[in-house]
Amino acid sequence: MGMSILGRERVLALATVFTLTAFGVGPAQAAATLDPIVGFSSDAGCPTGALNNDSAGNLYVSLSCGTGNNGSIVQLAPPTLANPHWSIMPVWTFTDAAGGSSPTGGMVSDGAGGFYGTTLWGGLGSGQGNGTLFHLSPPQGSSEDWDLQTVRFFHGTDGNQPTSSILRKGKYLFGTTTGGGSHGAGTIYMLNLSTGKLKTVWNFTGNSDGGYPQGGLIDDGAGGFYGTTSSGGTSSQGVVYHLTPTVSGAKTFNLTPLYAFNGDSDGGFPEGTLVLWNGSLYGTCEGGGGSGFHGTVWELAPPSGGNPNWSYTVLRHLTFADGAQPTVGPTRLGKNLYFVSPYGGQGPGAAYGTIDTLKKSGNSWSFSRRIAFNQGNGAYPNSPLLPDGAGGFYGATTGGIFGYGSVFHLTP
Repeated sequence: MGMSILGRERVLALATVFTLTAFGVGPAQAAATLDPIVGFSSDAGCPTGALNNDSAGNLYVSLSCGTGNNGSIVQLAPPTLANPHWSIMPVWTFTDAAGGSSPTGGMVSDGAGGFYGTTLWGGLGSGQGNGTLFHLSPPQGSSEDWDLQTVRFFHGTDGNQPTSSILRKGKYLFGTTTGGGSHGAGTIYMLNLSTGKLKTVWNFTGNSDGGYPQGGLIDDGAGGFYGTTSSGGTSSQGVVYHLTPTVSGAKTFNLTPLYAFNGDSDGGFPEGTLVLWNGSLYGTCEGGGGSGFHGTVWELAPPSGGNPNWSYTVLRHLTFADGAQPTVGPTRLGKNLYFVSPYGGQGPGAAYGTIDTLKKSGNSWSFSRRIAFNQGNGAYPNSPLLPDGAGGFYGATTGGIFGYGSVFHLTP
């Protein structure tokens, strides 16, 4: 597979080297620990999208590099008493045919040990090459092989390039496509798992409703969804929107823009999936933010006190020393928002991306550096953090270590 597995003994030794402090950019913190799990080399690597896990503690990683450069999915199994190393198993290799190529959006559990996911390209049928939606099933009986079935080929008119994560809600899958649709500016789709039928529930126009969504949807808890678009709006810098059913329980929806970015001090080009916390939405912008235009971390609070509008607040104007151009949304743990930046950072050999936190205390927020990447411990992190259930996270980088990315464990 062209991958180097870092054994437990070596991982612990590396973690001592990779224990980094805040380098003076935030208040004093206990040092965070970064433990590399696996480093990828040229013939299979380049992690993309969100990591997934299962009840046994296995991790599933989507890769975009490798033989043919069509991508693959691998399983990482944690160390055991019998085997002190993380072990790796190829799950599926894409061929740019019926199964598509470039799995970029991460996957969602099917509730039976398998996953649903998407590919950015590939697929058969009319308008071929617009991407696919697939179902990956675990080995059955004595078989050791996983099985992948293509659930849907995207044809362009119903969307193309599905880059976002998928949200499962009962017997339906919801997701977005970056392009295609009636106006060529992307779609929101709904797939009925019982019938296999896909319905486009919104065609973005690229105007006030936004366009070219790259982030996924989050459940509003009342039958609707929140999301972002990377473009469109009054300044063509992106939009935060609310998708709501026309009537309770209906599968037709209306879309209401909640905020349009201006690309200046408030930020621009939101590309990640949002966090919903106590009624407010939290997210990141890749651009804007004032001097340097390195992006922002922000809060959008619901209407209150007779004000019918949502209230937008920048929590942090990012500097290059903070970390720059976040393209994935934050991850919440307790009162902390953890966010990943693929560029920037400060410290010896750093500037290859960061993991930082914003901690809420009353009505104020404090910024802290957790990790600065320096190539030796990984470079260009660009996947959402996956909570490990014990206060830590798993994540991935697209570069560093052996050159083609890594998977790591972060102990804050």
